Amino acid sequence: MSVLTRNFEDTNSQKDNVTDKLLMKVAERFGSEWEHIAIGDLGFNKHEVDQFSSDGATHQMRVFNMLYAWKCREKPARIKTLIQILENANIHPDVLELLNNEHNCLNGNVS
Repeated sequence: MSVLTRNFEDTNSQKDNVTDKLLMKVAERFGSEWEHIAIGDLGFNKHEVDQFSSDGATHQMRVFNMLYAWKCREKPARIKTLIQILENANIHPDVLELLNNEHNCLNGNVS
């Protein structure tokens, strides 16, 4: 693989990286199921969930803290990976729609 091809592929794959801004938008749409998803689907333990709760003054910040911790642990944290996890968790369709729209926009699949 040439250097130019590899650089293009690296740049292209980085477009799909999860950003803090996107995580905040996702956190706005999360419901009360966030603790179940944290433990059952994202692999956090009860102590970590309790920490997200105590560190976040609002529901949105608790969910953001959880998603941010997932992003830091998941290298690289890709939008498509988060979509797959949340689809399996049966998250509210609004969350999936937001993530799918972001993923499609970044990949030039605007409808």
